[in-house]
Amino acid sequence: MAGLDQALIAARVVSSIRAALSSTTTTSPPSSAAPTVSRTVAPEPPRLSSSSDPTAPASSTRNSGGLSQESKVGLGVGIPTPIITLLGLLLGWWMKRKKKQREQHQMQNFQP
Repeated sequence: MAGLDQALIAARVVSSIRAALSSTTTTSPPSSAAPTVSRTVAPEPPRLSSSSDPTAPASSTRNSGGLSQESKVGLGVGIPTPIITLLGLLLGWWMKRKKKQREQHQMQNFQP
């Protein structure tokens, strides 16, 4: 369930960013009247689920095959993060082990 929650959050963030990027502001050229500023606002992003049941999976409303861009972004961030973390922990453990072995070896070979 946590993966689904993270995917929903990622989808909402991506939708918000798209909406912010697609809105534009334009100013008409000066004339004898006061300048007019018009703003085009992006439409509201689509709802993730059209059913009234909040526990219904969001993918039930999508009929297209394959993954949405939001899902791809979620996977692109969610998969490498734990792998990189695990590799960092393994590297730290290996370096600590080597240091400990080196210190033991030096103590064995120490001649006063």
